[in-house]
Amino acid sequence: MPLPLWAKLLIVADCLPVLAFPALLAACPPEQSVEILVWIYPFAVTGAGVLAWLSWWQRRELAWILLAVALLMHFAVWGLVALA
Repeated sequence: MPLPLWAKLLIVADCLPVLAFPALLAACPPEQSVEILVWIYPFAVTGAGVLAWLSWWQRRELAWILLAVALLMHFAVWGLVALA
């Protein structure tokens, strides 16, 4: 059974801020710990999106939790770069 269109759009929209990774990396301060977290960020968000996609039919609650975690990662990493 395929994923509903609204769920596909939601998962893709949740992962779209990763496309701004080059700008995020350019604004990253030269601190080693911040830079490591910024480099991990796109892999973690993409992984959360893929896992949400795969788990949608069997464990919908897990998919929602993964999408919420991805949103929190966006806020955390962008805030870290902005405030560091």
